[in-house]
Amino acid sequence: MIGRAPLTNQRTISSTDKLLNVIRDKKSPLKTNPYTKSPLVSSPGEDSSIKSFFSRRKSTIGVVVGYNDIKLVKIAQAVGKKRELLDYMSLPMEGEPSKDSPQFIRLLKSALIEFIGTNKDFEIWTTVSSSKVEMRYLRIPKVPKKEISNAVFWMYKKEVPFKENEVIFDYDLLGETVDGGMEKYEIMAYTAPRDEVKEAKEIFAKAGVPLTGVSVVPFAIQNLMRTHWIDNRGTNTCNLYVGRGYSRIDIFAGENLMLSRGIKAGINSMIESIRESMDEVIGKSETGESSISKDQAAKIFFSLIEGSNLAKNDIGYGLKDHQIFEMVKPALDRLVGQVERTLKHFSLKFRDEAVAKIFVSGPISTYSSIVEHFGEQLGISSDTFREGVDPLAEAELSFLGEAQGRIVSYRRKIEEIGERLTLQTFREKAKELEAELPFLGEAKKVASIKEALVPAIGIALSDNNTTPNFLYTYKDKEKLNRNKQISQILLVLCSIIMAICFGFSLWQGHLIANKKAELANLEKDLSTYSPKMNQMEIMGLVSQLKKKRDLIVESAKRYNSMAFISEIADLTPPEIRLKNIDIEMPFVPPAEEKKQPVEGQPVTPDVKPVKPKYLKVEGIISGDRLTLETAFTGYLVKLKDSPLFGEVVEKEVKYQPDPNDKTKEVLQFSAKLEIN
Repeated sequence: MIGRAPLTNQRTISSTDKLLNVIRDKKSPLKTNPYTKSPLVSSPGEDSSIKSFFSRRKSTIGVVVGYNDIKLVKIAQAVGKKRELLDYMSLPMEGEPSKDSPQFIRLLKSALIEFIGTNKDFEIWTTVSSSKVEMRYLRIPKVPKKEISNAVFWMYKKEVPFKENEVIFDYDLLGETVDGGMEKYEIMAYTAPRDEVKEAKEIFAKAGVPLTGVSVVPFAIQNLMRTHWIDNRGTNTCNLYVGRGYSRIDIFAGENLMLSRGIKAGINSMIESIRESMDEVIGKSETGESSISKDQAAKIFFSLIEGSNLAKNDIGYGLKDHQIFEMVKPALDRLVGQVERTLKHFSLKFRDEAVAKIFVSGPISTYSSIVEHFGEQLGISSDTFREGVDPLAEAELSFLGEAQGRIVSYRRKIEEIGERLTLQTFREKAKELEAELPFLGEAKKVASIKEALVPAIGIALSDNNTTPNFLYTYKDKEKLNRNKQISQILLVLCSIIMAICFGFSLWQGHLIANKKAELANLEKDLSTYSPKMNQMEIMGLVSQLKKKRDLIVESAKRYNSMAFISEIADLTPPEIRLKNIDIEMPFVPPAEEKKQPVEGQPVTPDVKPVKPKYLKVEGIISGDRLTLETAFTGYLVKLKDSPLFGEVVEKEVKYQPDPNDKTKEVLQFSAKLEIN
């Protein structure tokens, strides 16, 4: 029944249901122990339709191991992000077996196999005792997000010193608040014993089902509020759990747990109060000891909260409910005092608003007068979770496997689990159990079972986003966030690269299209020429072009000297008078001219190297003696810059008297340059 819808069990009749059918004299084909070791496979006819295959959803299974029972609840995600209560089971155990014993692990494994069924998409969450879990509500200054963990760690360690190798530290960021005009973060920080968490993880690993998360019952109750299975928005409420040897006070502001406190008082204190009251009535023994044993007093107490009847030979037979209630009132009032002081402390230190409502949970919650007594004494409204949690309030439990859930009560000893039993043996077991079945229809038993399922429902509502998980702490979340950031960066880079490649591909396609269009135009133009050229005609044209080229080369060779002289005349300034020009051009016979190497190709034995060509000029430079050498250098630079001449190979200068004016000197020079 996810959200508000009634729960329906879609599986075929389980071995438990078959056993109960046998009790009701129905024929059953059961042949083996329902808790015989078996793989997680579907039985014939189970989940066989295509509809059931596609209707499977991811489910979360909450497992709470109590003193004498194992409670399991299965919750799945439904349409609209609501959650549906699919199934629940309570498996009583004889005595208090050690959790690491082979018998307990076999029992847990068989219960999980039966409960999980064929769905492989599931998560398993469980709880450890909250008695050794330290919780502190903290307020830290608003710091950058990357510094929150460090600030919380040292503030918590200052208040609650701990050894990191012994406990697991984690915190839950509740939100932001204003304290003294300063913005701060609200934090619930906590530590859990590392050994207990490790033990829970190992037990489920031995049972063949790895754990997804480990938390505590106060956080399970917080799940009920955060998922709005208990609507606590805008209200401060208190959960008072009364156990056998201790009680726990949890205070919630809206959807967040703000304070959790343990008290060493519980049902045992109320049983002791009954013993004291009975001693006043019937007197103590001659030795001064109580005339009623703890077991006898417990029988009286549980007759009140469970509605069971005392036998005639029991002490207290004939007592009315209101008389028993008066006997436990002193213990109740002491507990009320503890709660009252805690509520005042919360109002002064945590919130200005007072707690408006109290939920009473645990075995005593089935007796309405006790629940009302707490509300009256504290001056606030009181309720129970079985009425506050909508799915439980609406559910009418059926213990014969025909409606919403299964409450399994096997009276076999734990050591019998794992044996293969025959149908006849099961019938004998059923007859032994038959006399004890009528209590299942009693209202207080139904209420008690509903109440006991609340922690399992709460832990089955867990997920790593909203539920503190001792197996997945802030360090794991920070590591996951870093990996997500790296993945996002890589994704962006890949997207950019893909976009560039896609753009380049489009550009290349555009170029190819243009080239194809250009080629088509050229082919079209070519088709207009007539007549079309053939190979012989092309070879003839090439031959004609070579002849023309040779004529041009011959003409160029013939006029080389004139070109050199013309270039020198253009480049020689007025102050320089040339006396002599020599051009050295070695003669190359026509037969060898064709063997001259082409520029850029290596010289081979068959190809002779080209002999260099030189230009030698001689002359004098007149003018100011200080500028003569500068003028000569500038003249050589002009010659080198000419495309006809190359590097200067030789040069020589000397001063001598000017033949026209003996009082002055001229610069006589000679220079030899390469001809390109």
